[in-house]
Formats: sequence, structure tokens, C-alpha cells
Amino acid sequence: MPNVQPSVISRPTPETQPGPGLPARWGYSAYAAACWQQRLARLNGLWDQLTTPRLPVLIACPSLAALWGRLATLASSHLLPLAAATALTATLLVSPSAARADEPFQPSVEFRINNFTNGVQSRPSVARDAAGNFVVAWQTANQDGSGSAIYRHRLNTGGAFFPGGPNLVNTFTTNDQSRPSVAMDTDGDFVVVWDSYGQDGGVTGVYGQRYNTAGVPQGSEFRANNHTTGNQDFAKVALDADGDFVVAWESYLQDGSGDGVYARRYNAAGVAQGNEFRVNTTTTSDQAKPSLALDAAGNFVVVWQSSGQDGSNAGIYGQRYTAAGVAQGSEFRVNTTTANGQIFPSVAMDSDGDFVVVWQSFEQDGSGYGVYVQRYNAAGAPQGAEFRANTYTSGSQRNPSVAMDADGDFVVVWQSFGQDGDEYGVYGQAFRASGAPLGSEFQVNTYTTEAQLLPQVSMDADGDFVVVWQSYGQDGSQEGVYARRYTAQSMSSVYIPLVLKN
Repeated sequence: MPNVQPSVISRPTPETQPGPGLPARWGYSAYAAACWQQRLARLNGLWDQLTTPRLPVLIACPSLAALWGRLATLASSHLLPLAAATALTATLLVSPSAARADEPFQPSVEFRINNFTNGVQSRPSVARDAAGNFVVAWQTANQDGSGSAIYRHRLNTGGAFFPGGPNLVNTFTTNDQSRPSVAMDTDGDFVVVWDSYGQDGGVTGVYGQRYNTAGVPQGSEFRANNHTTGNQDFAKVALDADGDFVVAWESYLQDGSGDGVYARRYNAAGVAQGNEFRVNTTTTSDQAKPSLALDAAGNFVVVWQSSGQDGSNAGIYGQRYTAAGVAQGSEFRVNTTTANGQIFPSVAMDSDGDFVVVWQSFEQDGSGYGVYVQRYNAAGAPQGAEFRANTYTSGSQRNPSVAMDADGDFVVVWQSFGQDGDEYGVYGQAFRASGAPLGSEFQVNTYTTEAQLLPQVSMDADGDFVVVWQSYGQDGSQEGVYARRYTAQSMSSVYIPLVLKN
């Protein structure tokens, strides 16, 4: 049995490179002095010496390229062949994954986004680029001189505001512009969409504005909906890696029966790729509250709630599409449990097209609403059974939002009644791509007086994320918009002297 004593904990040195076939967040150091050719040395006991469970032990050797594949799947011990029958001294670099199991993320302090504090600033939306810079859009009352308006503020990866903000998004200011949604591509170009009352000649229409990485408007605001009779609202937007985007919304009576879900595709220059199209196949009663997500190549999925379709109140349904807007398969039901109502879905997708859907389900956890999750691979096949995200089940946990990193790890946030001691508070839970919990359920808001509501979350490719929400009374005047950043724990490298004997 090897005698293992951790010696030095430090960041990876410049010569540390990703191991072949392993995630980039893992590292290895090559020590040319030792190459192993025969077997016999079990590394049992190493695992008990380390603080993080199931760390990979990475030993680089040019002649053992095939060993990397076995190390990537990792058991609790591993056989290593030795070069000779004599004792061999070597140095191992043990690299944990990006986060400790007990404290997977390092939070910032919570901070206010809006600087205008009169009245109500609410319904925030957030998006993040590959570098971790992010933008928050929200609805504010009476700031533009006529009803509610949409504002946005850009922040860098450290949470510092870029100069010149916040900025008014909507050009048309008559009546109300409300319920913003924002999405960002990998370079930091972004699009904001919102509902605008009376602008398209009907009741409510869906409008948008594009921005480059510097926050400069690209072209004029544009209308997404072709059909203008009645209400087109509850708009959502998502972008792919290159800036192509899709807008989805609900439209009243356009499909002949209540609300229906419609969408429209755009290229990165903001040119519509055809007209709007109906997403839902079933049109009886209401199909509403869409959410959508795109992978790096532009393939996308739209999810929504549908009244009565699963035989019991409302259920969650989805439809997958190629980047060209071609439907993939039929619409599908997401929720397995159908009793009572399953409503308010949110969806996130990784760069390869794997996706996860979350929603709130009434009385499934025994007390009010709870938050549930279903994972899918890129082909749309369910991965495992639906499961509950929230650990705390008293009262209601509702209004979930989900975000995903490039590897498929994801985080879910929601509002929970009474858990922080005073009305609603914001909570979250991180998960591995496998659906295994990463750490415990955590409280996001530190200010707990009155209600903290309507959380939204965005995650970058590396797994860092930001949560935004509205908080009552915290800024001194009704609702304000607040945020908190979470950084995945930095990879540390544990250098371990090890003596191996045949």
C-alpha cells in the first residue's frame, strides 16, 4: 500500500495541460523520469487522504495513452504497472474538479442593479457570455415618462458595472413596455425582447433590440410577431454561439382556441429567417408561458404549459427543432406526474444540445408547489426519471429558472415561501450533468425582509453563474432588482510524493 501524504496545495503551473480525453478543468503534469510498464501497485488509501470525494488521480506517461480512458471513468482504486521490481519514487498531481462537494461555489455579496429607485423595478432577466460578462434587463415604472419601460445594465465578470448605464432599451415609450427577456452569445452580443402595449395596432406585441459586445444598439427596435390581432406577449429569446437567435411568445386566439405558442428565427444580423410559426401541435384550450434554449449550432427546443392536454389541469410540453427551424419528432410531454397542475417551465441547453426542463408542480411534494426537473439528451430522449429540485418542501417553491454550462452541469433557482423567515426568499440547487446534486440547497438572498421574488439565472461555459431577482423595500421604494454572482471553486493541484513498490 503506498504511503500518501499531501504536501503542497497550489494552482496549476504553466506546464500543466489538460489530459487527453479529459475535461479541460482537470490537469496533469508529465514527469519523464518515470514510465510504468508492468503492473502491481494499488492506490487504495489515496482516496481517504483527500478532502474531495472521487478525485481523479492523473499520472502522465507517454507510453500509457490508453490509461487516460480508464482514468476518466475512475473507480475508487486503480492499477498502475511498474517499470521494474525495485522501488520507484514519483510525484503525482491530483487535480480536483472545479468545485468541492460541500462548497461548490463561492458567492459574492448581493448587490443592487437599478440606480433609479422610485417606484417599482421588477421582472429582471439576465444573460452571460463565455467570458463571464453579463447583462441584466428589467421593467421599471415611470422612468421613461410613460408607464413601464425596459432598462438594461452591463457588468463585467467581476460584477463591476460598465460605464454609461443603465440604459433605456425601448424606443417607443407610449404606454407600457414590460416583461423583458435577454440572451447573449459567446462574444457578448445580446438581444432584449419585451411586450409592448398598443404599438402594433392590436393590444400587445413583441418587440426586440439587438446590441453588440460594447452595448451599442444594432439597428432599430423590431417587431417579432406577424400576427397583430389581440395579445402577443410573454416573449422569450435565446441565442446560439454565433448570435443567431429565436424569439418565442404566446398569442391569443391565433390558433383558434385560447393561447398558442409561436416563434420566429433570426440570423446574427437581425434578419428574420422566414415568418413566425406555430410551435404547439395541440391547440385545444391554452398553450402558454413558453421558454426556449439553443445549443452552440442553433438547434433549439421550446417548452410551454398546456391546459388539459395531459388529462389533469396543466402539463408541460416541448418541441425540438434544427437550426433551420425543422421540427424534430413530435411535441412531447415533459412531466411524468400529471395530478393537479404543472406550470411555468424553464429550459436550458448545453453546447451539444443536451437539455434540462424545470417546472413547478402542485402538491407533488406534499405541500403547495414544488420544483421538478427532467433531463434529456441531444436526441430528445429522457435521461432518468423526473426528480424534485427543492429539499425544503414546506409551503410553496415556485417560479423556477434553470441554466446550464458547456459540460451539461446545471443550476436551478426558485422562490420559496417562509424558508428565510419572512415571506418569499430565493433558493437554488446545483447539479452535475448526471442529475446528481452538487452540494446542498442554498439561500441566494441575504436581505430577507419582505419578499424576494421571480429569480432568473444565467451560467457561463465554465459553470460560473449569476442570479437576479426583485426585492420588496430593499432599495427604499417598493421593488428593486438585485443580483449575486457565484464562482465555481478554483481548481487546486495537490502534489503528492509517492513511493511505489512491486
